[in-house]
Amino acid sequence: MGRDFYKILGVSKDAKDDELKKAYRKLAMKWHPDKNPGDKQAAASEKFKEVSEAYDTLSDPQKRQIFDTYGEEGLQGMPPPGTEGAAGPGGMPGGFPGGVPAGGFPGMGVRFQSTPAGFSEDTARRIFEEFMGGDLGGMFGGGGLGGGARRVPSFQGSQGGRLGPELFGRRSSRGFQGMGDDMGEGPAPRPQKIEVQLSCTLEELFNGATKKLKVTRNVTDAAGKTSKVEETLEIKLKPGWKEGTKVTFEGKGDSRPGAPRQDLVFVIKQLPHARFSRHGDDLHCPVTLSLVQALHPDSLDVPTLDNRVLRVRPRDTVVLPGSQKVIPNEGMPKAREWGKRGSLVLKYAVKFPRKALDATEAAQLAALLEGKE
Repeated sequence: MGRDFYKILGVSKDAKDDELKKAYRKLAMKWHPDKNPGDKQAAASEKFKEVSEAYDTLSDPQKRQIFDTYGEEGLQGMPPPGTEGAAGPGGMPGGFPGGVPAGGFPGMGVRFQSTPAGFSEDTARRIFEEFMGGDLGGMFGGGGLGGGARRVPSFQGSQGGRLGPELFGRRSSRGFQGMGDDMGEGPAPRPQKIEVQLSCTLEELFNGATKKLKVTRNVTDAAGKTSKVEETLEIKLKPGWKEGTKVTFEGKGDSRPGAPRQDLVFVIKQLPHARFSRHGDDLHCPVTLSLVQALHPDSLDVPTLDNRVLRVRPRDTVVLPGSQKVIPNEGMPKAREWGKRGSLVLKYAVKFPRKALDATEAAQLAALLEGKE
């Protein structure tokens, strides 16, 4: 059974980005090997790599979704972050109970790491340095995270002072002093995220689908000349995705001088359906009965979203307007629970005759209804 990255960071499964960052900062500083010299260093290095791997997974929306659905096993076979094999041609199946493809989720700008052995010391170091604001110039030593104690180099600060091992002892409101202003440079600039609405039908979100989108971006070269580049992006919709789900393509937006290339973020927008309405993982379907059907319930055929027909008996007693029938496991697929689905909820309305009864008909109806209240 795989590890629980939420437990490793000490956060809940619905933790927001700020909570993940706060937990990672605290634990990374606690377990950094340079804070644990001597006999404690080897064990601290493993803890440091573990919390870095947990943060790297949970801070990435796509990797976090896969982890929530399949656990650590779902990330098996993925190359470490930043490697060439992290994104390539191919596609993502609608469901993958045995794990995900060995190349990750191609075309989505998503990078995955593999097993603990595949999560290298250099990767943990890079994650920590990026988190603290870019390349720290070897602040934490020139070798790997394991092994013997290493000398922490000193740096010339922006105010003329020297920054050395005492960095780990002086905190400021922003964390550890010297990580930003004292080193003469702020955090590395982050790519601007450009959000684009991606309209999807309810059937596409039910069955899964592949959508190909042609995008045109502006690319500025070193000489300041701007040209247009066209590219077709492929998005694999996973069954059960909800409105608001985001798919990020790293570096697929415009490039601007002095700034990282923009990220394109496609945000799922569900289109209205003629028959069904979605409520979480449940599908609601209105069913109109005649007054006779309501008074004398009989089986009726209800079409499903995947083109089947369910034979349903409303109930054994009179069907009241506004009542409903819940049919388990006939709703939307649950994206985070493989093989499970929500419910289909039939909401009954009763159609009354528009023409009033005459006296004779009313007397006959009263006689029929006598004793049935």
